[in-house]
Amino acid sequence: MVDYFTLLWASSAIVVINLVWFNSTAFEEYAKLLYADKFFKVKDFETEQKNDFTLTYHNYLLLRHSSFFIRLITCQLCFTIWLSVLACLHIGFINLPFLIILSYSIYGGVIKLNEH
Repeated sequence: MVDYFTLLWASSAIVVINLVWFNSTAFEEYAKLLYADKFFKVKDFETEQKNDFTLTYHNYLLLRHSSFFIRLITCQLCFTIWLSVLACLHIGFINLPFLIILSYSIYGGVIKLNEH
């Protein structure tokens, strides 16, 4: 039987991670705060962003450091699916389809609400 509270909690956690990763600069800021900016190429990104203000961290990674892993973490759907797979290691893989759909739907709804 599906534990709806666990499913809702896991999907909410995935949505929050997606929001922080795709819709804020929190990752870059915390990388600088924790002195991990060199490892995550944040300094290089900021240097290139001075020449192109429309450049985002995700686009920079895709342009300068493209690999399977980078394409995976910069694709919203792919990122959601793999976060769901990781969550299902704990809550059970029977929940995977529901978790993916619920997480992606809630994320899309929050983005739509944020636009208004």
